[in-house]
Amino acid sequence: MIRRILWAACGLLLMSSLIVESKFYILYPYPIYGRVMRNGVPQPGIAVRVRDDATSDNDTVITNAYGEYLVELANFPHGYADGDNVTVTLLIDPVAEKKTYVDLANHPDGREVLFVFPIASFNYSPTVLLVGETATFNASDSYDPDGSIASYGWNFGDGNTTTVTTPIIYHVYATAGNFTVTLIVTDNDGLTATASQTLKIIAYPTASFTWSPQIPGSTQSVTFNASASTANSGYIVGYMWNFGDGNITTVTTALTGHRYSIKGNYTVTLTVTNTEGLSSSKSQAITVVGTPPSASFAWQPTVPQAGETVTFDASVSVPNGGTITDYAWNFGDGNITSTTNPIIMHVYTSSGIYNVTLTIIDSEGLTDTASRQVPVGTHDIAITNVTSSKTVVCQDYSMNITVTVANQGNFAETFNLTVYSDTIIIQTRNVTLPIGNSITITFTWSTTGLAKGNYTISAYIFPVPYEKDTSDNSLSGGWVIVAMIGDITGPDGWPDGKVDIRDIVLVAKCFGQAVPPASANCDLTGSTPGFPDGKIDIRDIAAVAKRFGQVDP
Repeated sequence: MIRRILWAACGLLLMSSLIVESKFYILYPYPIYGRVMRNGVPQPGIAVRVRDDATSDNDTVITNAYGEYLVELANFPHGYADGDNVTVTLLIDPVAEKKTYVDLANHPDGREVLFVFPIASFNYSPTVLLVGETATFNASDSYDPDGSIASYGWNFGDGNTTTVTTPIIYHVYATAGNFTVTLIVTDNDGLTATASQTLKIIAYPTASFTWSPQIPGSTQSVTFNASASTANSGYIVGYMWNFGDGNITTVTTALTGHRYSIKGNYTVTLTVTNTEGLSSSKSQAITVVGTPPSASFAWQPTVPQAGETVTFDASVSVPNGGTITDYAWNFGDGNITSTTNPIIMHVYTSSGIYNVTLTIIDSEGLTDTASRQVPVGTHDIAITNVTSSKTVVCQDYSMNITVTVANQGNFAETFNLTVYSDTIIIQTRNVTLPIGNSITITFTWSTTGLAKGNYTISAYIFPVPYEKDTSDNSLSGGWVIVAMIGDITGPDGWPDGKVDIRDIVLVAKCFGQAVPPASANCDLTGSTPGFPDGKIDIRDIAAVAKRFGQVDP
């Protein structure tokens, strides 16, 4: 007698497809004939896989247009004899509906097997879940139409999985975020169903702040910094500051400033709010003292010499409420002195630039500091020589002026050196000189555009900072005559307003000579017209001869 041993199991495939599996005995070599139905409708194109007691498929057939299939056991390769009981496993893949009917021809207990799957459903509370809060998951709405739920398998999406036999379970999330919770219910037939929901776990922000300066004075600007606050869920959208003096301010950035008008102890409370609408606060006590004093000082002489007594005067320091009780001086040379008197004397033994620092303390214990650089020694730049290359230069021609300057002080100096013709600036150069050095600089003077006449040549250095002796910052180099071209001499040795034989003879006598020993006045021009080339040649004679007989109008 063919005995039916039929059971069904369901497994989860990709995209939630279901495999319906049925195992039974059948007499060899009868074929298996059946039909796949879904909701009473034949299902064509469904793959039906058949196995005997082997572990792999022996045959796979596809249902026809009427949902029918036929499997020939005679095609099985295991050598069964007629009348053998063959254990056959039938798999219908996939089955998406919760109820699927499979006709099994040649089955003694009927040709229709009904697979009824359970229904999975759950809810949770509270609906807004916080980190660390206990959540209740309730699968009481899950049921099995033809039996009962045997187990509830929970995957909470945070790495925690568990299987229980009761529909209600509790869980606590340790971190904020989105978690997919999956419930798998298994019925008494071994069939399963799945339901999933995405939960959002939120968290309160954490408020934290610092301020600077730590002990501010009244009216002093205090910077409050809430950068250490964390949103923990979403991001921070608001920082509400209660400064404890009646001022409440809400900003969207972590930094803010505040001034207290009265000294005292204040409680500052910061409340931060994140994008979930959750807030948290932190309070800290801040002590505001009176307005600190303001340190300032002067000294005389402003540029003392080594060994000279310097008077430092801090009388211009302002107490701002209290009284100044102490003046602490650091003179920058290793000497540190404290006194209650704002005026003090000090002597520097060597030259240099010293950083002098004054720290004052008032009757409230508040301090302030001022620093200045005090130069000790000599800042002195001198012009030692100004020389013109010519005493006579032709109009629209050029000549050179050389200036020698020396650093006669104790400091390297950078300064501007300017050369003049009368009050007209010829040129300015920026010069840097190390201690004890001198330099000679050549300037080119073009007389283009100048009227004929006598011009005094001079040089001037604008005083460097702290320079006391400026008497040698200017020097005259004598005068130069600007004359018509070719008029370089006359009866008295100076231009006489005409170009005649005296001018030609003077240039001719120097012909072929270099300058010096030849007179530079004879070197009128060179290869570049109007610019002397340090020698007397045919160009110079031609420049005079070309204008022979001309008279200055």
